[in-house]
Amino acid sequence: MKELVTKNKWLGFIAIIVYAAIIAGYMAHTIVPFVKQNMPVVSEEIKSFLPVTFENGKIVAPQNVVISKSYDVGGDKIQVVMNTGIDEFETSDLKDSGLYISRKYFYAVSERKTEIQSFEKLQMPDKVVDSEIVDLAATEIEKNVSKYIFAGTFLAFLIFSAFAVLLYTLFMHWIIRIWFKIDFAQTLFVNSVAYVVLSLLSLLTPFNIGIIVMFVALIAANVGVNSAIKEENA
Repeated sequence: MKELVTKNKWLGFIAIIVYAAIIAGYMAHTIVPFVKQNMPVVSEEIKSFLPVTFENGKIVAPQNVVISKSYDVGGDKIQVVMNTGIDEFETSDLKDSGLYISRKYFYAVSERKTEIQSFEKLQMPDKVVDSEIVDLAATEIEKNVSKYIFAGTFLAFLIFSAFAVLLYTLFMHWIIRIWFKIDFAQTLFVNSVAYVVLSLLSLLTPFNIGIIVMFVALIAANVGVNSAIKEENA
C-alpha cells in the first residue's frame, strides 16, 4: 500500500477521469433513447410555428400572427407563445413559465428569472426557417446526441469532481497533518480515490452522501490509509 500511495499519486486523477467517464456513459445510455423517442413529437410541434422569415434581425413573416400553445413538461405547464404583431412583450405580463417570441426578441421565462435575447444580437441570418430546416436539425441531433451528452456530462463531472476534491483537500490536509507527516499530494491522492468510491456508492444506493458526511468519510479514509502505511513501516 505504501508504494501505491506514495509513488503513484497521479492515479488519483485517473480515478476521477474514469468516474466522469462512467457517469457520462450512464447518462448517455439513459437519455439518448428518450431524446430519440420524443424528437419526432418535438419536431412536429416546432413546425406548427413555421415558416418564419428573418430579415435584419427581426421576424418579417408571418405578420400579425399569434400562436399560443401549452405543454405539460414533468407536471409543469410551459407556455410557448409567438406574437409577430408586436416588437416586444411587456415582461410584467409574462406570468407563466415558457418561451415567448415577438418580432425582435426571444424570452425564456421561469419562476426565478426572465432571460431576454434579441434576434439581432443572436445574429439570426436573413433566411426562411421552415420544416425542411427543422427536419435537417432533428436528423443531425439524433445522429450525434450520444456524443453531445457524453462529452457534456464528462466535462461537467470531471471539472466538478476535480474542484470538489481539491477543496476538500485544502480544508482537511492540515487536520491530517496533526497525526501524520505527509505531503499535500498524498492527501490529494487518497481523497481522489475515496471521493470516487463514495460518489459511486451514493449514486448506486439509496444512501445520499452530503457535504459533511463526505468530509468526515474522507478524513476517515486518510486516517485508515496512513495508519496502514505507518504499520507497514513499523
